[in-house]
Amino acid sequence: MNQVKVRRGNVILRISEEQIPEYMNKGYDVLNKDGSILQKSIPNNLPYLQEEYVKLLDENKTLKEELSQKTPSDEDSEDIQNMVEQLQTKNDRLVSANKDLKEQLKNLKKELKDTEKKLAAYE
Repeated sequence: MNQVKVRRGNVILRISEEQIPEYMNKGYDVLNKDGSILQKSIPNNLPYLQEEYVKLLDENKTLKEELSQKTPSDEDSEDIQNMVEQLQTKNDRLVSANKDLKEQLKNLKKELKDTEKKLAAYE
């Protein structure tokens, strides 16, 4: 069983390779042997994720408006098709990001509840 290093903030841990997905979901980056980031985790900072989500929604709306104002010519039709595909890809990412945000919020609420229970036990 190989051990790998993961880091979140200034905390560095050694974990088994099987634990990588679990720790990445908690916001830990996987490090290579020289300490550089090998795999970047998805940020679990909800305000940051929400801000990025809103930016992508605005960008998507702007691009759709720009696209709707264009009058396509035969030369532009391939470009337009590419833009439509890019917008669909962005939309798919937004839907996925929204799903991930909801799941992360659910997990954060559970962690908060667990922490509150532990804190109450110490009081």
